[in-house]
Amino acid sequence: MLTYIQINAAKPRAKAWHLSDSQNLYLVIQPNGSKLWRFNCRFLDKQKKLHLGGWPTVSLAEARVRRDEARKKIAEEIDPALEKKARQDRGQVRRGQYL
Repeated sequence: MLTYIQINAAKPRAKAWHLSDSQNLYLVIQPNGSKLWRFNCRFLDKQKKLHLGGWPTVSLAEARVRRDEARKKIAEEIDPALEKKARQDRGQVRRGQYL
């Protein structure tokens, strides 16, 4: 399992690389130094990569919670990626960005 010490010590390389946590959760370290949480899952026999947010905005504990929430939705046959997209679209409509 991943620790805060490992996350803070992770340095960017020439190509993006990742640090694995558990249950398909990992942190991608980009060449520019940004760190992004991702979760690999399968939904309806298709491989998906869910983007859970960036470090340090999304902490290790919060990334694990988001992963667990996504797993529950998948078990209920709800696509977490489509649900996130719909939630974002509703937010844009409220802000008046769509007519």
